[in-house]
Formats: sequence, structure tokens, C-alpha cells
Amino acid sequence: QMYSHCVMGGLFEFADGGTMEDNLWSLDSAGNTLRARWSGLQRLRYATQAALGVADLHDVNQYEEGAIGPAVAHTDISLDQFISLNGVYKLSDFNRVYFMRRNVTSDEPCGYHVDIGNPGSYRSPEEMIYSIQTEKVDLYALGSVIYSLLTNFEPFEGLERDDYMYRIFHGEQPIIPDYISHSPDPAKQAMIRAMGMCRHLQPEYRASAAEVASFLSDKLSEIESGRTG
Repeated sequence: QMYSHCVMGGLFEFADGGTMEDNLWSLDSAGNTLRARWSGLQRLRYATQAALGVADLHDVNQYEEGAIGPAVAHTDISLDQFISLNGVYKLSDFNRVYFMRRNVTSDEPCGYHVDIGNPGSYRSPEEMIYSIQTEKVDLYALGSVIYSLLTNFEPFEGLERDDYMYRIFHGEQPIIPDYISHSPDPAKQAMIRAMGMCRHLQPEYRASAAEVASFLSDKLSEIESGRTG
């Protein structure tokens, strides 16, 4: 840091388009929540941008010689961490980042411990009990971001903290309304599938951020080019 104080500094692009949370939900003059009326295609586009942001962070070392596996875990993925710049949502807020190390014997990720500060319905099951964590916590949270973009609701919205923590820890999934889960819209169905790639109870069964980003990008391209019904 330029003044030699023991603090972290950062340099970011100026973005005045608001956060994903700001644009998904707003309040009217009476304090009532207004939920975005985005099309399925818009929602898929924003979900793709979120996945690309997480993938870029995880694989920031991908061009380094000998690089293996994700280099960084964000550990605080949520709607308000994505900021709109010229219509594109970009990932921000890196104060909780953990740099991933690997065991030199097993070549597996070492993981990291977090002692406190893991409340919230976007947290993964392993975060609820403060066990060893990896970048896979970001995948679980990305699944929650996609859920909110898809449904206009927070995961387990309206439940008390102890209640939703119990449900997350035991692998329960937030409800997707029937009119969405049964929708013929290919954009919405792609988002549902991407959620499934992210929100496994066991972190080792979650896809990588790059896999989710690739899947969503392909589906977005298919729909935009008219290659799907």
C-alpha cells in the first residue's frame, strides 16, 4: 500500500450502472419491493456474465506455465458484488479473497479455514459449519445468484436465519415456482440446469466456474442465433 500502512488497496473501473441487486429489486415511494420484469433471455445473459466473472477470477493464472487448478476463491459471491458497466455485469469486491495453495504431495487443493462471518442464504453447506473450504463455495453462491436472477427472489426468502441454514446444510434447494420450472423458455431451462451444476451438497460434485460459464455462453449463443425453439 502506497502509505506503508497494513491495509489493502484496490483499483477498479468506475461503474455507474448499479449492482445486479439494485437492478433486480427496487423500492417504490411506498417502500414496496419492485421486481424486475426482465425477459428470460435478459436473465440468461446476466447469469452468463456472472459466471464469466467468477470463472475469470478462479482461472486468473491460466496462462502461467505449470498452473494447475483455480488460483483464487472470492468467498463472497452475491448479487450486490456484480456491478454494471456499459450494460455488462462485472465482479467486484475482493476483500475476502483467498489464494488457493496446493499440497505438494497429493497435488490437491489445501483449502482454507474461515473462523467467523459466514451468515447469509448464499453461503454453501461447508461454510455453515466452518469446515475446510475451497473455491467451490463460489460455485454454490453462483447457483444462488442464478436462482435469484431466474425467480426474482432470494434463496429461502422469508425464512429466519436458523431455518435457512438448516436447509442449506442438509442439501435442500430453494423452490422454483412451477410456472418457471415448467416454462418452455429455453433460457430459463438453461438457468435451471446451470443451478444444478452449482448447488450440489458435496463441493467435489459441483462443476467448475469455467464449465458453468461455457455451458451458459453456449446456450445464450444458441438462443440468440435462433438455433433453439
